[in-house]
Amino acid sequence: MSDLTITATLSQIVNAVDVGREIYQTAVNAMDAAEREKESGADKKAWVLAFVKSFVNDIGDNWERWAKVIITFIDFAKSVFNSKRG
Repeated sequence: MSDLTITATLSQIVNAVDVGREIYQTAVNAMDAAEREKESGADKKAWVLAFVKSFVNDIGDNWERWAKVIITFIDFAKSVFNSKRG
C-alpha cells in the first residue's frame, strides 16, 4: 500500500462536500505534499494550515470563518489516513 495518499483516502468525503470543496481539496493536497517531508507532525500541520490560509485568503474568503473547521478536518483526515496505513 505504498501508493496510499491522503487525497485518495479522503476523496469520497471531499467529493461529498458542497460548500468549500476546493478548500478541503487544497487541504488534502497540501497534506500529501507535507507527508513527503521529514518534518515533525506539528511542523507539517503548521505548514498545511499556512498554505490553506493563504489559499482561502487568495480566493477572497474569510480565514477566520474556516480556521476551526479546517483544523478539525486535518486532524480527522490524518486519523483516517493513519488507520488505512496500518
